[in-house]
Formats: sequence, C-alpha cells, structure tokens
Amino acid sequence: MTKKIIGGVKGFRLYDNASNPLKAVNSNNGLYANARSALYALTEICKWSRIWIPSYICGTVLDPFIKAGIEINFYEVDYRLSFNLRSAPIKKGDAVLLVSYFGVPVDDLHYKVLKEKEVCIIEDLSQAMYALPNENADYSIYSLRKFLPVPDGGICVSNKRVVEWPYNTFTKDNGIEKAIEAISGRTLFDQGVSSSKDWVEAFREAEENIKTDLNKMSLFTQSQMHGAIDLGKEKNQRIRNFEYLHSKLKHISLIQDRKNGVPLGYPIIVSQRDQVRRILFRKEIYPPIHWNIDDVVPQEYADSHKLSLEIMTIPCDGCYDQDDMKKVANILLESLNR
Repeated sequence: MTKKIIGGVKGFRLYDNASNPLKAVNSNNGLYANARSALYALTEICKWSRIWIPSYICGTVLDPFIKAGIEINFYEVDYRLSFNLRSAPIKKGDAVLLVSYFGVPVDDLHYKVLKEKEVCIIEDLSQAMYALPNENADYSIYSLRKFLPVPDGGICVSNKRVVEWPYNTFTKDNGIEKAIEAISGRTLFDQGVSSSKDWVEAFREAEENIKTDLNKMSLFTQSQMHGAIDLGKEKNQRIRNFEYLHSKLKHISLIQDRKNGVPLGYPIIVSQRDQVRRILFRKEIYPPIHWNIDDVVPQEYADSHKLSLEIMTIPCDGCYDQDDMKKVANILLESLNR
C-alpha cells in the first residue's frame, strides 16, 4: 500500500495509467529533458563511431550525434516511408536508428535483418509514445511532449542491460518555465477563461530554448506521467479521431494501415501543400510539417525530399472530438477543390 500523508502540500489527482512509457518495461529508464538529450546520453554510454539514420528524419535527431562527433550515414526511405536495410553497407558494431513514423510499428523483419548484421538497434518511438519497446531493440527512445501537455520529457529505455545514466549535476532551466506558461495559457484559452494568445509567444520561446544536453526530466513532467493525465482516455480518443479522418481523407492519406499503432497525427500528402496550409491557417487550423529536410538530408534521396515538400500532419490529439475532426476534414476538402 502506498504511504499517504494527510494534509499539507497538495499534489495532482492520479489516474491508473497502464499505457505509461515511464513504467513500460522496468525502472531502468533514462529520464531526460527531451528525446535528443536521451540520444545524446546513449552516445556517452555506447561510444559508437558510426550511426545509420533514415533519410526521412527530423533535423534535430542529428544534433546529439554531431555533438558527440559520431559519423552519420543515411539509409534510403521512399515516398511511402518504406525502406530496405539489406542493401545498406551497415557493418558489425554500427548503430542503426529505426523510426516508428506517426505511431506505425516498424516491421519485425527489419529488426531481424539488423540482428543478423550484429549492430546496436535504437528504436525511435518519439512518434509512438504508447508502443512498448520491441524485444529485439537495444534501446528505445520516447518523446512525451509530442503527445501530451507537458513542458519537457524524453525517455531512453535500456532493454538488455542495466545502465548508469549520465545526468548534469547542475540542471539549467531549458525553457521549462516558458513551456509551463504556454501550456497553462493554452488551457485557459481553450476553456474560454482567457482570450489572450500570449501562450503562442511563450511556446516559441520555450522551443528555442530546447538544448541537447544531459538535463534530467522535470519533476513536474514525471508527476504528470505517473497519473495526473488520463492516458487511457487520451489514447482511445486519439485513435477515434484518426479513424474518423481516415473515413473522409483516405485518398490523400500517407498511412493506409496504422497496424494497431496509436497515431501521432493524420499525415496527408498534398501536391499544393503550402497553398492548402495557408487556407487552414486562416481558419485557425495549424497542421505541422514532419519534416523539412532540405538542409538535413543529402539531395540524392529524392523520394524523401519529394515527401517533405508534400506532407502535412492533421492533429488528432485526444483533446479533440469528432466535431473538431469533422470541421477540419470539411475545410480541408473544400480547400482541395478550389
């Protein structure tokens, strides 16, 4: 039985969260301010000399490996996010990053191929927060901020050995206060309590302050993840929202089968992407681009660059309902017919 103190400082109300990456495997998790810092911690532990990264990737993922002086190589990802690792000149002892794009699980075949090559397998679950680590992965990376209203949060799960995680002894702010300000301001705005949009600038400042270092995840975020957010409700609504959008937008969807994964968002491919996005902005709908890779990935990976120019992600977070999704789908379809 958990020891309970009666009176004094008030804590958050807690839910029983089964879908919690902090508890997913065991207590041997590295808890960092963000996912790129969790990757940087791995470079301190594993000391690789070379890593292979998919040609469709967020530029910030490269930061920890550049900072650590590790040689970066790319393997090819096509226009539909498919790839083949057998042909890549990956050598024994290399590290390889596998990405579960938009929450869709990576096929077990790829893990098998990499096991045969005797490499270190890192699975990037930043877009798949509700997924359990694959048993064939050496390390699994999570990013909490992509799914939830928390100011920071990156997790590295060591699946095969006990790790003594390196942390900064002195933790800098890293934009936590501004991030909490942004989350709080957005909450009050959504509830109709405030009409101020100062949270937009606070969010921008918080994003600019994100660094690749060894700062530990804030206690604020840890408390949220241990039960202050109803993850079960968020997860189920996120899936319902995705399925509704898919019933209306399947013809332009990047993902035709989510393979039972819990989606980050609903990615679509639109040739006139920037024009359509401007129309959505005017209706206060803000689909992000995952990702702009122009100055990140070599131009020889033509399929990845083509996708980068046409993709945008419709938010389907658990805080939205079907009426919200219906509104987005209708405005999007109208904009495509202009």
